Amino acid sequence: MKRSVLSILLIGFLFSGPVAYAQDAKSDAAGQVEEAAKFSDRSLGPDMCVSGEASGFSCSNVNLVSFVSLNDLGAFGGVGLNDAWGWVDPETGKTYALVAREDGVAFVDLTVPESPVYVGELPQPNTAQINTWRDIKVDGHYAFIVADSSPSRLGMHGMQVFDLRKLRNHSGTPITFEQDAHFGEFLATHNIVINEETDRAYIVGSRYETRGCGPGLFIVDISDPLSPQYAGCFNDPATGRRGSGYTHDAQCVVYRGPDVQHVGNEICIGSNETAISVADVTDAEAPFVISSATYPTASYVHQGWLTEDHRYFVQNDEGDERIWSNQTRTFIWDMLDLDDPVLLTEFVSDVVSIDHNLYIRGDFVYQANYTSGLRIMDISDPSNPRIAGWFDTLPDADEVSFRGAWTAYPFPDSDLVIVTSRDEGLFVLRPSEIIATEIDAVSAEAVFEGIQVTWNMVRESNVESYKIESRNVDGTYELLSEAQVDGDSREGGSYQTIINVEQGVYRIRVSANNTDGGQVSSDDLVVSVISGTHLLNAPFPNPGHSTISSSLVVGSYQHVRASLVDVSGREVGVLFDGVLSPESVLPLNHDVSALVGGVYFLHVVGERFTDTEKFVVVR
Repeated sequence: MKRSVLSILLIGFLFSGPVAYAQDAKSDAAGQVEEAAKFSDRSLGPDMCVSGEASGFSCSNVNLVSFVSLNDLGAFGGVGLNDAWGWVDPETGKTYALVAREDGVAFVDLTVPESPVYVGELPQPNTAQINTWRDIKVDGHYAFIVADSSPSRLGMHGMQVFDLRKLRNHSGTPITFEQDAHFGEFLATHNIVINEETDRAYIVGSRYETRGCGPGLFIVDISDPLSPQYAGCFNDPATGRRGSGYTHDAQCVVYRGPDVQHVGNEICIGSNETAISVADVTDAEAPFVISSATYPTASYVHQGWLTEDHRYFVQNDEGDERIWSNQTRTFIWDMLDLDDPVLLTEFVSDVVSIDHNLYIRGDFVYQANYTSGLRIMDISDPSNPRIAGWFDTLPDADEVSFRGAWTAYPFPDSDLVIVTSRDEGLFVLRPSEIIATEIDAVSAEAVFEGIQVTWNMVRESNVESYKIESRNVDGTYELLSEAQVDGDSREGGSYQTIINVEQGVYRIRVSANNTDGGQVSSDDLVVSVISGTHLLNAPFPNPGHSTISSSLVVGSYQHVRASLVDVSGREVGVLFDGVLSPESVLPLNHDVSALVGGVYFLHVVGERFTDTEKFVVVR
């Protein structure tokens, strides 16, 4: 196969500037997960994602920076991981991962992310038991930690408060820290939500709390972090199983979205098992419902996050994979009118997995999908989301189970993403700079000189080169041509090139590439390059004694009959009799072991041609 130096023509650029409330769907599997074998002592990274793999993990456009095993996180004796959050020390500039274990919190210094350092741990309160669920959020330099478990394993946990500045005391030996304050007006709770702008914590899914709030929003004033104070509560009785108003998770913000009626107010969007619930909590003593919304196939409305402009809410459903579809579904709500949320898009992944926690940074959703790991979704066009990259922390299992990735936390001012994988450990990942690149349309057609390939780009992000590749029969790709480009980021862009090739049928794709291993590829296009009406390859081997092989390509749709004839013209075998398209290669293989030795002919008759190739059978 001939290769050519790619002559690339830039056609144009466009720039632009005491009641036991419901647990979540995985509660019935908690025991199985806790008894699973832990992936405790493996050290990995850094490793670039190349050809869909990094250190044995399936990936696309996401590189492995480092990995911290369960043992190195202080998790021993079958203890696994759950939630995670991050903190950057404003004085030292150090970056920390806050990793929730089933028995406490581990702190990891990621200032040099390729060489993570275990700083120490904050054990759970002495009155608590091992907890399947532990969640962490940060306000200023304080971390707030809550936990939950199955009803038979509840202990008094409440809310721990920890001063993260203590992490500065680490000098090499891991430290066992103590909590700085404790808020005990509830026994346990499923999650905690924090609005840093208003210094409020929202305890959600609480159990045995003292204020009669139920399992909705238990509002806590944390303006004095060491002395949290009850501020109010809210329940939406139109949501939750059995009308409980149970809030499984939520996001609370000072609203700056397109609905001018609510701009400047503090708004919470709760994921409430059966629906999303939108509430105005500006006055903590008198919060009220704005709206709620659901969809016919809602199974367990689990968690969600607003886009940065507060226009859209991206939501996951943790139970639908076991009822409606094995494949992960993600829902995008248009929040143009907070009084009337509209379901804009239901995105169905091509992977079998249960979706879990998701967060948004820029135009990308970073979603932890249990057995399929980190999935990154490009929502720059919310009506047409697409998967831009992934890193599978459990590559040997894509299934409907609660093993694998729990939380994917993207640091807001960094390119790092941390993922807690329950029985594996902490993955520190870095998406390729190319993930924002999107190919719009590709065409390939035969011309006198070979193949002319034209492609248009929706967006280019740090593209260093374009490759034109041809797919081989074994699924690998062979480089036909490559050209370096400037690596700039821009909207649009159109390119065209002509590649000199031999006659044949080619499955062509265009790939945009980055030096960090990232690659965005088009779908394959089939193009036939023949000089006349057809291309018939000579039978091989010739002479032969068992099987002879050939292939046929035609230049246009037509009926074709291919047969074997002997020297008398008698037909001794039919290889094909049907319509053949110009986008395919027709293999012509035949077992000749039963034929007597002698001369034979491969005879092909089409509507626009007739051709014959001679071969010999030997005995």
